[in-house]
Amino acid sequence: PDRHQQRIRDRGLESCPGRVFASLDGMSSIDKKLGEMAVAAGAVKKGGKQELMGSKVFVRIRPFGTDGHFKGGAESDKTIAGFDERAVKVRDRDTTTTFDFADRVFLPTDTNSHACDEMLDNGLLEAFWGNRNVHFFAYGQTGTGKSHTMYGPSGVIGTGGGDSPPHPDWGLMPRVIDRTLKHLEGSKGRLRGALYASAVEFICGFPFDLNTPGAPMCQVNVKGQLRGNKLTRLTSPHDFLPFLKGVWASRQTRNNGVNLISSRSHVAINLTLMLLDTATNKYKRTFFSLVDLAGAERDRHTDGEAFDMSVFYVKLMRFAKGDGNYADWTVKEQNRFIQWDLLAILQQINQATEAHKKGRAYNPPTQVSTDTVNYLLGACDGQAQIAMCVCLSQAPQYGFEQWESLVYGSRMAKLRVPIRGVPEARASAALKGAQKELVDAEADLKQALSKGAANAQMNQRYNRMRQQRAFEARQVLEALRELCAEAG
Repeated sequence: PDRHQQRIRDRGLESCPGRVFASLDGMSSIDKKLGEMAVAAGAVKKGGKQELMGSKVFVRIRPFGTDGHFKGGAESDKTIAGFDERAVKVRDRDTTTTFDFADRVFLPTDTNSHACDEMLDNGLLEAFWGNRNVHFFAYGQTGTGKSHTMYGPSGVIGTGGGDSPPHPDWGLMPRVIDRTLKHLEGSKGRLRGALYASAVEFICGFPFDLNTPGAPMCQVNVKGQLRGNKLTRLTSPHDFLPFLKGVWASRQTRNNGVNLISSRSHVAINLTLMLLDTATNKYKRTFFSLVDLAGAERDRHTDGEAFDMSVFYVKLMRFAKGDGNYADWTVKEQNRFIQWDLLAILQQINQATEAHKKGRAYNPPTQVSTDTVNYLLGACDGQAQIAMCVCLSQAPQYGFEQWESLVYGSRMAKLRVPIRGVPEARASAALKGAQKELVDAEADLKQALSKGAANAQMNQRYNRMRQQRAFEARQVLEALRELCAEAG
C-alpha cells in the first residue's frame, strides 16, 4: 500500500478529490489502474469530493484528591494555569499556551451523568445503532479519572438501569449498554438484535483475550479487525458487572509509584451489536470499542532501578517468543513500551489525517508495526466514528504530563475520516460467510497442529490463538442462527 500511495503522489493523483473520474481515457495503463484503485478505495467519489467527518474530542478535569493528585505539590516546568468549558491554558515559564481543540471541557464539578450523557449525545449512539462502528479512546496520565469516566465507581456498575433509571454515577459503558438494550426493545417490531461484550488487552503489541481464563492471544487481521475473542451476551445492564470483574481480575496492573492500581496495558472493552432487519432480511454487525490507553509517566515519578536498554530488549524478545512474564518487567520498562506504542499511534493518526486530507485511502501498517497500532488505527478507514476523552489532573507536580495529554488530544481533533457504513448482507449470505470463517479457522488450526515448531512455547501460544479464532467463529455463527430463528 505504501508503494502504491507513493506512485499516486509521484503521478500527481494526490489531488484526486478535485478531479472527476468519469473518464480515464488518455491515461497510461498504470495511471488508469491507480485512478481506478483510488475510486474503488473510496478515496474519491466519481464526480466529487469524498465527504469527511471529524473526530469528537472532549477534555475532562478531575478534582484534587489524596491519591497522588493533591493540591500544593511542587510545580513542574509546565502547569495548568486555568480552564473553562471551552479551553485549557498551560503555563510554561513566561509563556501560556491555550488548548481550545475540544468539543467540550468538563470541569471538576461536572458529574458523570452530565459529562457522559453529553459525550454520547454527540451522535455516537446513533452511529452504533445505525451503520458505523465507534472507537472511543480514553487518554491521560494514570490516576486522572479514565476508569471513573468509562465505567463509574465499582459499587454502582451493577445497580440501576433496566426498568429503573440509570444510576447517576454510571460511566460511559453502562450507559451505552442500558440505552442500546432499550433501543432494541423499542424496535422489536422491525429489528431483531443481540448485544455482546468482549475485552482485549494489548501487551507489548500483542492482543490477549481478557474474557477467557488464562487470557490467550487472539488475532488482528490486516484490516485492523479483532478475531478470536470470546463474546458474552448482555441482556441487562446488570450483566456487565460480572463480565467486568473477570476482565479486571485478568488485566495487568501494579503500583507504579503514582497510582496504587495503575493499568500497564491498553485495554479495549468491545460491544458487538448484531442486527437483523425483518422487513428487508438484511443483517449487519457494528462495534462500540471503549479503549483505555495506558498512561505513561516520566521516570522521575516512578520507583525502581534505572532503565537498561539491553535488558529491556532481551525481555521484549523473550516475550515475543512466548517466554517470560510481563509482570516481571520493571515499571520503567513497561513505561518505555507504553510510550513507544503511544508514539506509534500518534504517528499513524498524523498519517491518516494527511492521507484523508489529500483524498487518499488510509491503510493501517502491516509491517514494522504492532497489532495494537493496527487495531486502534483500523478505525481510521471511515467505518468508525472516532472520539476521545482526554482526562487531566490539576496537580501542579504533573503539569508536564497534562501538557503532553493535551497535545495528543489536539492531534486527534485534527483527524478527519471518510464517511462509510459497515457492509450489510442478506441473512442467507451472512450465514454462508460465518460458516466459511469457521471452516477456514478450523482448517488453519488443523494445519498448524500437524506441523512442528522449533520453539515449543511460541507454537503453543499461536496454536491457542488459532483455537480462539475457531471458538469465536463458532460463537458468531451460533448467534447469527439464533437471531435468524427469532426473526422467523
